[in-house]
Amino acid sequence: METQKIWITAIIIAIIVVALGGLGLYASQMAQVNTLRQEVTSAVEQQSLAISQLSSQIGELKKTDTVSTPDNSLASPVMPQTNIGSSTIETVKQLSFTNINGGYSFQYANDWKTFVNRYNPAGTLFGEKANAAVGLGGVEVTTFAGDLNDWLRHLEANTEISFISQSFIKVDGADAVKVTLKSLAGTANSVYIRNNGKIFNVYINSNNAQDLVKFNQIVGSFKFVK
Repeated sequence: METQKIWITAIIIAIIVVALGGLGLYASQMAQVNTLRQEVTSAVEQQSLAISQLSSQIGELKKTDTVSTPDNSLASPVMPQTNIGSSTIETVKQLSFTNINGGYSFQYANDWKTFVNRYNPAGTLFGEKANAAVGLGGVEVTTFAGDLNDWLRHLEANTEISFISQSFIKVDGADAVKVTLKSLAGTANSVYIRNNGKIFNVYINSNNAQDLVKFNQIVGSFKFVK
């Protein structure tokens, strides 16, 4: 009986020892787990801090770029400008032309050509692509006994021409009328000059602004020669 008690006591002690050993092992493992958790937590916090610092640096770089690089998205584009006004054309070298048969001379831009009309030696043809047969404009000489008003009435009565506008001027001291007219060929500009029983028709078949400036230079420099 006494022996049974001793064995039972020994078994209980053994169980307690085993239990205590297990508790000790568990406590040791938990301590290791806690240590690992702290290390992981620390690493995560350090990584988060590094990410935060990197984000801050990127933000600073963006601010620097914004300040140093101007935004031109709202700026008006600067387009190259080309001056096609009379001041540009006036700088073009002027050439002189004289038609001995017609008894007149004038100056013209050096990018134009002038030719005596092969079909009427008293006439002239001029223009950028002119030749002796055709031109952008020219000069026609017609013998006519009446005055300029008679000439305009004659044209309206005997041709398909109708006048859009007209103004009386002087060319080299002679009476002249500057007209814009409409014909079957289209709109044209003419200056009719009356001198010594003849009508000198200086004309251009164009309404282009540059062409008209050059045409007006011809009219402005038109002279009668003997």
